[in-house]
Amino acid sequence: MLNYIRHQSLRIPRLYLVVLILLSILTLILTLTSQVYPLANSLKNPSDDVDWLAYTIRLGKKNLMMLYDPYKNIRVRVHTYDNRITFSLSKNGYLAFSSGINGKPQISIWDTHAAYRSSTQVDQNSKAANYPLAWSPDGRYLAFVSYLDGKHYLIYVWDGKTTINITPNDLADSVQSYNGVSWSFDGRFAFTVWFDDRQSKGDPSEIYLWDGKTTTSLSQNPTGRDESPTWSADNRFAFLSDRGGKYGIYVWDGVSIKNGSPKVDTFTNVAPQLTTYESSPKWTSEGLLTFSTYIPQDTTSQIYRWDGQTATNISQTSTEGNGLQTWSADGRWAFATFYSPKGDMVYVRDANNRTLLAVKGTYPAWSSTGYLTFCTLSRSGWVLSIWDGQQVKAIAQGGEIWAQWGSGSRSICYSG
Repeated sequence: MLNYIRHQSLRIPRLYLVVLILLSILTLILTLTSQVYPLANSLKNPSDDVDWLAYTIRLGKKNLMMLYDPYKNIRVRVHTYDNRITFSLSKNGYLAFSSGINGKPQISIWDTHAAYRSSTQVDQNSKAANYPLAWSPDGRYLAFVSYLDGKHYLIYVWDGKTTINITPNDLADSVQSYNGVSWSFDGRFAFTVWFDDRQSKGDPSEIYLWDGKTTTSLSQNPTGRDESPTWSADNRFAFLSDRGGKYGIYVWDGVSIKNGSPKVDTFTNVAPQLTTYESSPKWTSEGLLTFSTYIPQDTTSQIYRWDGQTATNISQTSTEGNGLQTWSADGRWAFATFYSPKGDMVYVRDANNRTLLAVKGTYPAWSSTGYLTFCTLSRSGWVLSIWDGQQVKAIAQGGEIWAQWGSGSRSICYSG
């Protein structure tokens, strides 16, 4: 009996030691793939008006249109379609998506407040293919594109009752796409027109402005390239422009007008010595302008913040490329790294630039209530994950995933 007791007393510590070693290995693996730094103030219970997440997911030969409530962990299937579904979700809970009707994609509207089942049809040309672009911040207007016979590319605004054609005059036959749009908080709509190379006459793209009544050229740069329009919360406007062979980020105050169009000589060229073709501007929650750029002495692309006078490197990861920066309403910000030894990573930092989260992934996007989504490419496809300030969890997996919060922020899980 004494020998048995001695034998058991030796087995227990050995077993305990094995368990500790296995747990240590597991902890190391998790640390290498996802480092989480809990927030001092984690997300509190949001109201019933929590920001929904809309996403499409490719499963086999089908695309599913889904809605997700991150607080209640509710998923709602909206639509299934063979081809890719285009969509836009408004801040007040209206989902516009293209669906197959009479052989042409048409736009339907779902009201998320009506038991997730209410659907209406946008007044549109049923002979054309119609695709939603973006809701205005107050949910009053929906901008959408109509393609007629693959020749005429028109852009419209729908106010819930009537449809307004805002296509620039005499451009319908030369337009290739409308890629890059932005609504101001006072109801003005800026959109990028990309021209057909055969008809562009040296003008690959131009940014236009619809002010609620008329459409005019905003960028007014007929021999260069203009893109990446973005409005600040106080209705200033920034965009990237190639003028005379040199790229610059230009800021318009949003109010200076001459002959019905923005006054070009009031545009401010932000940090021209730092700007390159990849310097797409983004506004912070404090109304400051940021952009990423490649500088030879840094050897990687870095994210800079411009305060109106000087530009400061805020990413400060010299061994990694940085971009896709995005700000939450409470001052936290997220960005992605690429071409680095660690692989693609998403970082979240607080207002003092302290790291809160470091995780494998790309394309971060904030909700208005403080949730963050991002994408990770796995062996079995793309994974869409969500971070609530403390924990990361996967919410969808498929061949490709396109996700958008009601705030307008998007995560794109797509390799093409």
